[in-house]
Amino acid sequence: MENFTWTKTFEQISKWLLSFENKQSDLVQILSQIGIEGGLLDYESEKKYLEVKKETDKLKKKDLIAKNTVTLKEIDPFTFISLILKNSKIENLIKLLTNLKEVIPELYIPSDFKGVPTPNPQGSWFFAYKFDRRPQDIAILWSLFIAIHKNENISQKFDDALDVKYTALASLSQMLFVFFPNLFFPVDAQTQNWLVSRNLLNKKKIRWSEYSDLIKALKSNYRVNFTSLSHTCWYVNQWDFEKVSAEELLSIRLNRITDGVAYIKGFVTNDGKQIALEVNNKSNYFNILLEEKIPDDFNLKFDFRRVGNANLETHAPKLANTEVCVIRTHKDFNWYDFLLVLDWYEGSIINSVSNGNLINNSKEAKNMIVLDEPLNQILSGPPGTGKTYATTELAVKIAAPEWYALVEDNNETDRHSKIKEKYDELIQKNQIAFTTFHQSFAYEDFIEGLKAYIPEDQDKIAYQVEDGVFKRMAIAATKSQGVSDELDIGLNQEPTIWKISLGERWETERRQKYFENDQARIGWSKVGDLREDRTEKEQTYYDSLKSNTHSTLYDFSSRIKIGDVLLCLKDQKTIQAIGVVKSDYYFDPQEDDDYLHVRDINWIAKNINFNIFGLNDQTNLTLKTVYELYRMNWSKITEELKNQDIVIENVTTVGEKIKSNHNYVLIMDEINRGNISKIFGELITLIEDDKRSGKSDARELTLPYSKEPFTVPSNLYLIGTMNTADKSLTQLDLALRRRFEFKEIVPDIDVLESANQYDFDIVQMLHKINQRIQCLKGKDFQIGHAYFMPLCKKFYDEKTYIETLQRILSNKILPLLQEYFFSALDHIGLVLNDNSLDEPGKRIVVQGNLEGELFPFAEKLPKLNPLYSIRLNKNCFKSVERIKQIYM
Repeated sequence: MENFTWTKTFEQISKWLLSFENKQSDLVQILSQIGIEGGLLDYESEKKYLEVKKETDKLKKKDLIAKNTVTLKEIDPFTFISLILKNSKIENLIKLLTNLKEVIPELYIPSDFKGVPTPNPQGSWFFAYKFDRRPQDIAILWSLFIAIHKNENISQKFDDALDVKYTALASLSQMLFVFFPNLFFPVDAQTQNWLVSRNLLNKKKIRWSEYSDLIKALKSNYRVNFTSLSHTCWYVNQWDFEKVSAEELLSIRLNRITDGVAYIKGFVTNDGKQIALEVNNKSNYFNILLEEKIPDDFNLKFDFRRVGNANLETHAPKLANTEVCVIRTHKDFNWYDFLLVLDWYEGSIINSVSNGNLINNSKEAKNMIVLDEPLNQILSGPPGTGKTYATTELAVKIAAPEWYALVEDNNETDRHSKIKEKYDELIQKNQIAFTTFHQSFAYEDFIEGLKAYIPEDQDKIAYQVEDGVFKRMAIAATKSQGVSDELDIGLNQEPTIWKISLGERWETERRQKYFENDQARIGWSKVGDLREDRTEKEQTYYDSLKSNTHSTLYDFSSRIKIGDVLLCLKDQKTIQAIGVVKSDYYFDPQEDDDYLHVRDINWIAKNINFNIFGLNDQTNLTLKTVYELYRMNWSKITEELKNQDIVIENVTTVGEKIKSNHNYVLIMDEINRGNISKIFGELITLIEDDKRSGKSDARELTLPYSKEPFTVPSNLYLIGTMNTADKSLTQLDLALRRRFEFKEIVPDIDVLESANQYDFDIVQMLHKINQRIQCLKGKDFQIGHAYFMPLCKKFYDEKTYIETLQRILSNKILPLLQEYFFSALDHIGLVLNDNSLDEPGKRIVVQGNLEGELFPFAEKLPKLNPLYSIRLNKNCFKSVERIKQIYM
């Protein structure tokens, strides 16, 4: 099959779009017409947007969106094509382009989409909502698009486009590449590793100057076109390096000499040089055969010898009967080594990269995307150093590393705003959770406990187990293991595994019918539609059913979610089909059958014999029609399928990278305020790295209330914060200290540079205050920069600035110093430099010495504590000179 046929299609669309600069509403209408359902609604008011964002009920939210939005009236060409490409499934793209062909009759429908970037589905727009976008934003994007078509200088237009809110380098370079694949190259999560490994990408902040240099370097150094390079970068990120994947990549990038045989796969470059893979069915390692010796500075081991494989004459004749370069792959040989050889062999000019540097660059590339954070860590430091603030960025970095690596950092405020928005999104998805420890926080809040409730139709109190925040996050993280956005079978991020029986055991025809119709159906149809109120007759029938049936109907209609997994029972130990839920519950009264409660299912495996007795903790499946299999998750199912040699496309055939887990983060604020032994209980052991599920010394225990087996997954990260100045706390539990890495967060005076306004030196003020505190009390009691951050904004009049500074000193700094020096208040004068002042009215610490006036009747005064007569003079801060005296 011909490769990269999509380039012709999108070049046609690019030219067609030129006529729509002044007909943008028509483009929106066309998107709707061809089948784009999302991304066409705009918010004219921030209030209406926030109202929708806060709504958690799905049905209410849907109604609110319809009420609070208007149809998009303007759009740029990049957003237009991004909204199409976010539907990344090939069948969806073909359908959309076929529909677009009705508008563009000459449009070519491609046969492949190899190397086409997939936009972030949550970030398909290149501009903000109406209330937040500038009037010129969309015009700027059109201007860049048109200038490229006219072959004009685009340096300023490119940088202007990057300044449009929600236009990032990754998304812009992606769509430029789609429209102009010979001119631009995508710099995104797929290509970044390779670019860094070749010393072609050295910084995260890139404008036109750096990007154009990159394009020039790629064009002058590499013989491979951009489409092939883009596909190569995507490919090596998806598949593990082994003989089958290496052969498939070569078959796309080079020309096959023949179809090959079991032991020799021959290919030829555009320059006519031949390359062969010599494989062995008994080993996953293989030989790479080349006509020429590879350069010594590649630091790859090779031999130069004759190869005795008789198949060479037919399948790679130039390599037969002569000495060839033989590179033997091994367990440490990777895609970067393979591409280094391939690029050089095709005639590309490789930057001077030794294997050692290549490994270092590879690690640097992966550090930009792959996580290098401890599973358990505590951010500790004095108050006001931004520990809780820092957890926002750290949690996003862990939970969404690829997104985080591409965040632009042009402006720190804008950058943090983007990160906070992503943080809120991940909170809503339950991928990040936040809790605060305190003295009454307990095991029952953190792990699980009993909660009293009154069952329906009863008047007596009963008790049920309620999961705490840690257990909920651990379960979610476990369910997500082995699930990736790249898997194309419809799984949600945290699929629950359900057992289902379709009809009676002997009703094989019924099951086959449901498999063929992609459905799951259950009976008890006299109950009626479970989404609606029951009639009196339906209620009578429902009341006659047993409690097991009630829970089955509830689970099937309400608890099962789209993207969950159904295991269809064959017998008590065996599953005969595996399906992924595609639809919400619906009732089908048209069917002449008793099985009218329906879910649409993607049956990914049918008529198999999958023994899950071991997976189900050596427990037989019961006759109940539908129930959750708590002991199972998707990762364990796929592993067991492989163990039993059951092959399912896109399930057991994917590489390790596609199976990579989502990361989950639990933030525990003020962790040292809680009773750690009481909160963690027996789980303090399970959070250790090597005690987590799947690790070398994995441990499992039974929880005390639910009696369920429990283990901590290796994709759940714990972040704590600890205020080192909290004197009310005892020493932190040593068991916790041993299991967490501690990162010290200290005051950062450099961030206060912009606070230095109207001849005040705030940086020096905080520096001096902390030097004195450290000398008197210790470094754990310094004052954090956050207290002075309100001064960093631009003040347009001196009076407001001074009033803000006075308020900080009086209401923030002074009370904190009183806490620090409650038994020695005179030390506050030392910290704020009282001693160099001659005027008593300007001193912060005032000695009373009024004993004689207060007790004139006393014959003999008792011994008085002089500290008791000290008072603090807040009025001293009314003097500008006195404030400046602090840092003199």
